[in-house]
Amino acid sequence: VDDQYKSGACGKGLEYPPSAVILNEKLSSEITAGSFTKKMRLRFVNMSAFATVIIYLTGGLRMAVIEIDGVAVNINTLRYARAIELNAGQRISVLVDTADAGDNFNIYATIAFRAVGYVKFDGKPNNRALDTFPRTANTASFYDTSYLWIQDGHFANIPEWADKFRSNATVVSDNWYYDSLKPATPIPRINFKNGTTPLDQTRLIYIDLTATAGNTEFANMNNNIFKQQDMPVLLQALRPAPTNCQAGKTPSIAQGTKEFYGTNNTYNLVPGEQVILVISSYVGAHTFHLHGHNFQILYLQPERSPSETSPSAPPQPDAWKIRSNKYSMPEFPARRDTLFVTKKTYAIVAFTADNIGSWFFHCHNDFHAMSGMAGVFVTGQDTLSTKGGVSGNGQWGGLVYGQCFYGNPGGISTFQRPCLT
Repeated sequence: VDDQYKSGACGKGLEYPPSAVILNEKLSSEITAGSFTKKMRLRFVNMSAFATVIIYLTGGLRMAVIEIDGVAVNINTLRYARAIELNAGQRISVLVDTADAGDNFNIYATIAFRAVGYVKFDGKPNNRALDTFPRTANTASFYDTSYLWIQDGHFANIPEWADKFRSNATVVSDNWYYDSLKPATPIPRINFKNGTTPLDQTRLIYIDLTATAGNTEFANMNNNIFKQQDMPVLLQALRPAPTNCQAGKTPSIAQGTKEFYGTNNTYNLVPGEQVILVISSYVGAHTFHLHGHNFQILYLQPERSPSETSPSAPPQPDAWKIRSNKYSMPEFPARRDTLFVTKKTYAIVAFTADNIGSWFFHCHNDFHAMSGMAGVFVTGQDTLSTKGGVSGNGQWGGLVYGQCFYGNPGGISTFQRPCLT
């Protein structure tokens, strides 16, 4: 990260470009599919450090989306696509009607260059066809977008039906969430509640994806970096409080989450609490990923076309309208755990804190996450701390501490929290 991102190998704060796109660990991969079948499920996982991949099959063979990020899609609202936009960390399953192809077929995965997979059925001749679409010419700079990616306001190195700016009806992308990716198990939209207890009120949290000057000049969150701790947040949550402190000197979450957990961008949640996040991209585009939960996609501002000019900052939703449930949002929203928020836009998502533990959330661009664009939701800290004793069967925290901090490398003398000074 320091050498390729912060030092400016491609320009200060610009991600170092990948040297290849690979499919199942190869530039050119053959997939043996067994006997020819009329239906085939393909599952794609984008494991790249930051690249968005556009996927399509020979001749634009149709694909029906049946799963996104582990959430099954309602088969009664299936919609056929000819291409998929898949961002870092995202997963998707599709059904392919191979009878439409009638033969073996290619899988194309492209950013600025292309990896090719070949699906081979038993008994079908191996007459693998070459990619006939124009390839990108060599260029001196990966970031010369007018030459590498975009020409005349659209992507120039993929078929028209694979370019969402020219044919958004055929490309699985952000505009599909509202009508075509409805969950098989619908969950009613999380509305804002204005009660008096944590379970009767909704938490509204703003997550700004930022980059600022000074020590935090690279990717960060809410203008703060999530830094590596001497003791991970989960173990911090498990640390039991001492019983022998003077009055007013017993440590508690009332100190503040930064002080309690040892890093920025940490939030304490009550089990069962409902949370609405407003995620805004102030610099660049970011793939927001939440561990341990699926979130409802209440609103996602569409990506601007390559020919549009971005504003100086993303627009912001009206907080009163959110708190008053005045926005028109899906009754049963699409759910996933990884969402692409494009440059100078925002998204509104919601989830229920129903999973006790310490849950990382971050940009799935590895350069950004490792620079500090990350945070943690801790659900049920009180419950966790009761399991954090220093020894004995079931004392999770003490056992893990004994394994991970053997020899005290973090300068922490005991797993039990110290009294406040």
